[in-house]
Amino acid sequence: MSGADPNLDALNRILAGRDCAGPTPDDVISAAEAALGVNFPASYRVFLLHFGAGALPAPYDLHGLPTCRASDAAPPAWSHLLDVDAQLRRYGDHPQTFLPIASDGCGVTIFLDVSRMTGSNECPVVARGPGFDDVDIAPSFLAFAEAAMSGDPLAVI
Repeated sequence: MSGADPNLDALNRILAGRDCAGPTPDDVISAAEAALGVNFPASYRVFLLHFGAGALPAPYDLHGLPTCRASDAAPPAWSHLLDVDAQLRRYGDHPQTFLPIASDGCGVTIFLDVSRMTGSNECPVVARGPGFDDVDIAPSFLAFAEAAMSGDPLAVI
């Protein structure tokens, strides 16, 4: 129903006609939050619940909680948040409260910084990598997705 959730309305508009993995059950989302020791911001949780993982204009595929995993026999179509987080921790270092949601394909990882959750249950999106030392690029997951639809969110920094 339109108007019931502004995050869902905006995400439906942003992701209309784009490839998505499909909905993620609430219990899977809660289990991922428990595994990571964090709570997801409202707009990212709505994204996971209704879209699972998805594609924005290149180079941004949004990491999520699709049914496919990196350990599957066939290569996954979507990046799984828990797999990407584990890989980044194995080969690099980022705070536990940084959740990887995308990358630019050139070494810059896009994170949600859940240590800075606002009263509206949102948090900033941070870029980390060559030329980006924990730079805030959007005030929320939804704002990042909107910015990616109208251009490269990293180009404005």
